[in-house]
This record gives sequence, structure tokens and C-alpha cells, in this order.
Amino acid sequence: MPGYLDGVSMMAQALRAFQRGIDTAGHNLANVNTPGYSRQRVNLTTTEAMRFYEGDWRFQGQGVNLGSISRARDLVLESRWRGQLGEFARADTAASGLSRVAGVYGEPGSDGVSHAFESFFDAWSGFGANPSDQAARLEVRRQGANLAGRLRGAWFALEGEAKQATTEAQETIARINTLAGQIASLNARVQASSLDKSSPNDLLDQRDTAVRELAGLVNVSVTPNDTGAYVVHAAGFLLVADFGPRNFPSTFDAKTGTVTDGGVTYTVRQGALAGQLQTIRTAQTQQSQLDVLATELRDAVNSVHRTGTNFKEVTNIDFFNPRSTDPLAPSGAFDLALSGLLNESADYAVAGVSGKPGDGALAHVIAGLREAANSALNGRTLPGFYGELAHGVASDASSYGQSADIASAVLDQTVQQAEAASGVNLDDEMAQLVQYQRSFQAAAKVLSVMDEVAQDLIGMLRR
Repeated sequence: MPGYLDGVSMMAQALRAFQRGIDTAGHNLANVNTPGYSRQRVNLTTTEAMRFYEGDWRFQGQGVNLGSISRARDLVLESRWRGQLGEFARADTAASGLSRVAGVYGEPGSDGVSHAFESFFDAWSGFGANPSDQAARLEVRRQGANLAGRLRGAWFALEGEAKQATTEAQETIARINTLAGQIASLNARVQASSLDKSSPNDLLDQRDTAVRELAGLVNVSVTPNDTGAYVVHAAGFLLVADFGPRNFPSTFDAKTGTVTDGGVTYTVRQGALAGQLQTIRTAQTQQSQLDVLATELRDAVNSVHRTGTNFKEVTNIDFFNPRSTDPLAPSGAFDLALSGLLNESADYAVAGVSGKPGDGALAHVIAGLREAANSALNGRTLPGFYGELAHGVASDASSYGQSADIASAVLDQTVQQAEAASGVNLDDEMAQLVQYQRSFQAAAKVLSVMDEVAQDLIGMLRR
């Protein structure tokens, strides 16, 4: 039947349980500002009762036992958090990258390509009105060189943006691989700690924090297995499994937004990597469109200019350098410049067909290209095609910025909900601390009373 020592053991066990409660509350308070930390709770259970016979079979309670120390976690909110983080990172990264791409054109402003187009055609109008004026002839050459330089400069600036985004994408992939290694290492530690059925809460928090960072880089899916490890897929690619981490594919195609590994293609839909691939794709598309524009500008102006004769009676003169005839070295905005003769002297600028003083008809035709629809540009004018090009990328940057704002608002709401479920509340922890403190004091008081009773019994036996 139960005896004195059973009561002592019961109270000693209670003291240990309440001490764990005090320690856990203190641990929570100490980590109130630790990123990724989840509130922990002591789960107390009753100790299995003692069965004894005293006229009949009876049960005597054996006090409290420490069942487990668990962490507060809402798995649905955690999954939603990762998804919203990936969407925000995609939109925010794309908005930043496309803003840089749009900034290449310097629009609106006097340094923009639109202003260079207007100045170029205005110069031809002035030359047509004063074909014998040397200043007008010099102005045509100056504005031609300026327009070619602006288009050429924009093309190389876009090349720089594409290279920068490519470097950023490579760095993102390197970080994905680093996080994969961290998650795999934490998987192993979690599995080792879980062999005795305990819950390594701090390790689980560290692993969730790493997965969350990963979700900001690429779309991820997480599946816990029976051993407590996370199986992680990134963009559909098996990144972390039971056997450890795998290197994320480093070969990517910005045009399709995919990565490739051994002939298998995976689509990147979220995260900073998706935004970086979008930036590369946009910059390269803009380069291709500038090449089309420069080619049409070159051909349109040269085809008219060749038909004229300058005042030195020289004809068949290209205004811009002609297209390359080498199929392996195509021409575009990147090599647009004045022709060799125009670089040599403005005297080679042609105003009319006859070359006679007062003949400015051909200059007016070139000036009229400002309003001429071009079939190769889908019926748009040269300045109109460029305007749509510049406006399109600026509009895309603005659209991604708005998407990032919306995603940020949803993300903030999701984070608040998740932190409400798993974060540390100072008032709650202080209440828990006081509760366990009072419980500890009560158990200690019972133990003290039992000690006094024992002392009284011993004293009675000595008499």
C-alpha cells in the first residue's frame, strides 16, 4: 500500500516538472526577439496510479509527470507563409530589375532616345529648308551621331542589366545549394534527437527558418517523412531527401523561365530566382527589339540618302553604316553609327537629288520618316515603335511593383497570423511563469510538511 516515501517521491517529481515549466517559460522570454523561434509549452500528464489492496482493490494517484515539451506551430499558416514569401520575392525582384531596365532609356527627359529621335528628324527638316546652310548640314550629322549613340548605348546598358541579373541568378542558385546543405544537416540532427521520441524544438525552428529563406528564392514544397526529416522539392527538383542534399540545376533558360538538369526541365515560378529570370528575359527582349528598330532606321534613312547627290556631286552615299553581310555577325543597335564618309565630313550629307543649291526635297523625305508607317514594325513609325518599347517595360515594372505591394500586404497578414499562433507573448509567459512558480512553492510546502511529519514520527519513536 502507499506509504510515506511514495508521497516524497510524488512531490519530488512535481518539483522537477514545475521546474521544467519555469525553465521553459524563461526560455521563451529569452527568445522573444529571436527570428523564427516558436513558443514552447510543457505538457504535463498524470503518473500512472498505484493499485493496492485495502479491504478492496483501490487506486492511489502518483502525481504529475513531464509528458513532453512541444512547440506551437500552425502547419497550414507555415505553408501559406512560404507561398506568400515566394510570390512577394518574385514580384519585388522583378519590379526592381525591370525598373533598372526601364531606366536605361532615360525617359522622359532630354537624355532619352525619344528626344534624340525628335532632334534627328527636326534637323532634317531644318536641312531641307536650308540645304545650302553648312550649320544645318553639321546639325544633321551631329543629331545622326547622337541618335545612333543613344540607341547603341541603350543596347549595351541592357546587356549590362542582363549580365547583372545573370550574376544574381547564379548567386541565388549558390544560396539554394547552401540552404539545401543546412536543411539536410538539420534533418540528420532532428532524426538523431527523435530516436528517443523527444522533440528537438530549437532544431525544428532552425530548419523551418532555413526552409522559409529557401521559399524566398524559389518555389518549394515540403513533405515531412516518417523519420522526422523534411523532403524538399525546389521548382519540382528533388533538393533534399533522406540521403542528403542535391545540387540545384545551374543551367537556366531565362526565355522559358526554367532550369535544366540532365535533360529534365523544371519551371521556376516563385522566389527571387523567378524575378531574376524575368529581368534577364526582358532585357534580352528589349535588346532584340532595339536591333529591329536600328535596322529599320538604318535601312529607311540609307535607302533615301543613297538616291541623292551632295553639292560635290557625289551620290550613292550611306548616312548610317550599312548592315553587315556576314550572317555570323549580324548588325543591330549595338553597331549603329554614321557611315565612314559622314564621319569624315558633314559635306557628304545629302539634301536633294540634284545636289543643286536650294534642292532640299530629299531631306524633307527623310524628315517625313518620322510619320511614315513601317511594315516591319507592325505598321508603327520609328519613334512610335520605340515609344511603345520604352513604355511597355516601364508599364511592366509598374505592374510588378503593384503586385509586390499586394503580395507584401498579404504576407504581412499571414506573418501576423503565424506569429499569433507561435510567437512569444510577454504577458502570457509572465502568467505561465507565475503559475509554475506558485505550483513549485506549493509542492515544496507539501514536501516541507511531510518532512515535519516525518520528524515528529521519528521523535515519537525515540521516546
